[in-house]
Amino acid sequence: MQWEPDGPNPCPGLLGKDAQALDSRGVLAGTKRPFLGLSDGGNFSGADLSTADLVNAWLKRVDLRCVNLRMATLKHAHFLFVDLRWADLRGADLRGASFAGSDLRHADFRDTDLRGARFGVVSTADGWWGCNLQYVSFDGAHFEGATFQEQVIWPDGFDPVALRAKAFSEEGSE
Repeated sequence: MQWEPDGPNPCPGLLGKDAQALDSRGVLAGTKRPFLGLSDGGNFSGADLSTADLVNAWLKRVDLRCVNLRMATLKHAHFLFVDLRWADLRGADLRGASFAGSDLRHADFRDTDLRGARFGVVSTADGWWGCNLQYVSFDGAHFEGATFQEQVIWPDGFDPVALRAKAFSEEGSE
């Protein structure tokens, strides 16, 4: 499937106010500790976090539009209501990562390792919020053991089951 955005790329020149707080290894500026979590309003849009080590990171309601996460290690990272539109995740290690209620439109997942990743929905007072994966490129991605809920919005013509991903119900069973 060819990755073809349906509009102009909004990314050039975009850089979030908090982006300078992390160095390229995902370490908070001025510390030696790896970045492990951010919640409610962090703006890292446009940041270059390529090759960052964000294993087990918890990200909730964070703006990661246009972020460069190429070749980053994001094993078992949790993305809850995260805006990842236009994110570059090419070659990233996303084994066991979970995406719930996140917007991934136009993200580039080419050649990523998504084995064991989970694409789900979240129930809130406002209703169900699923992952939006429209216009996403998954060319060369590895999906073995990945799971998804039926409410997830996939690119037109994309069949995750054909790539050995499995559907699960609200309760988590297949």
